[in-house]
Amino acid sequence: MSSFPVLIAGHSQAKYFKQYLSLSETNVLSYSGFRIDQMFNELQPTIDNYNTVVLHVGANDLSRGSSVKTLLRKYQQLTSDIWHSNPTADIIISGVLPRADNQFPGALLRTNFLTELNQRARLLNTKLQLLATRVPRLHYVGQFIIRHSRKVLSRDTYSVEMVFI
Repeated sequence: MSSFPVLIAGHSQAKYFKQYLSLSETNVLSYSGFRIDQMFNELQPTIDNYNTVVLHVGANDLSRGSSVKTLLRKYQQLTSDIWHSNPTADIIISGVLPRADNQFPGALLRTNFLTELNQRARLLNTKLQLLATRVPRLHYVGQFIIRHSRKVLSRDTYSVEMVFI
């Protein structure tokens, strides 16, 4: 199996992926506070260098009140923009992670806000998963944690490399 360049791009949560990966052909880009519609401008200059693009975006849009319908449209635009620049890329969309209660004193997020936010995240994830079943070269992974890494990552090893929960 040959290696291929992989890009993992997303909002601030994506920065943690790098510590679990020892893959020389993987690049992790993390943009704190970024929304889906801001992502392509950052990716566009080098997107044609990658065979696989993993997108971990949407949490900031969701927490700022974007509707699920609007988010689906933004995901479709982002993937379309990526494919326009790199028609052979495989795109993997990571599900939006649920948020837990903020335990810091003076936290502004109320429990009912988080409950509603997490319900919308589940709905969005369900719709993204359905979208991925209809679009070739678009894949959806739910929340994932990396079990172990290998020197070579191929399209066939995603199910081995990541534990889906």
